[in-house]
Amino acid sequence: MYEAGWLACVLGAAWGFSGPGSALASLLVVVHLGLSMERSVELKLAIAALFLGCSVDTICIRTGVLHFAEPGWIPGLPPFWMTILWVQFATTLRYSLVWLQGHLLLAGIFGLVGAPAAFWGGARLGAVKLCVPAFPGLLLLGILWSIAMPLLVWLSRRQGRQTVSAGYLLLQQPR
Repeated sequence: MYEAGWLACVLGAAWGFSGPGSALASLLVVVHLGLSMERSVELKLAIAALFLGCSVDTICIRTGVLHFAEPGWIPGLPPFWMTILWVQFATTLRYSLVWLQGHLLLAGIFGLVGAPAAFWGGARLGAVKLCVPAFPGLLLLGILWSIAMPLLVWLSRRQGRQTVSAGYLLLQQPR
């Protein structure tokens, strides 16, 4: 679901239609919460990812590393479609990325490499422009996410190791 939301937001922003992409990503978050057995934990992680992601993006915007195709509602802050992506990213922390919970160093490496790769992809699709030359900006982005990612994984682990959703349980019922 995360990948579908990411693609919808990025392509929507690149093509000048960020509203539908944001709506789809928001709907996917609602579906995730509907399937979750621990909604309050998921909401706490979503809020943490929202603030952390927006903080990193704001640093990158204000230093000229990132220029979004669509400006944010408030100058100097990321656009709405980007903020919903951080909320949606939080939905992966206790499920598809649960394997990182015991490996904070690996989470840092994942942030160091994964965040610049995701932004590079977004830039190639036209949703964001990277500073020129791109390498210093991607390096700063990677360094910031090499700190942020272990923090999010640590918060996820601290909230408990419940990783089974109601939807998963329904699929596992004996017939």
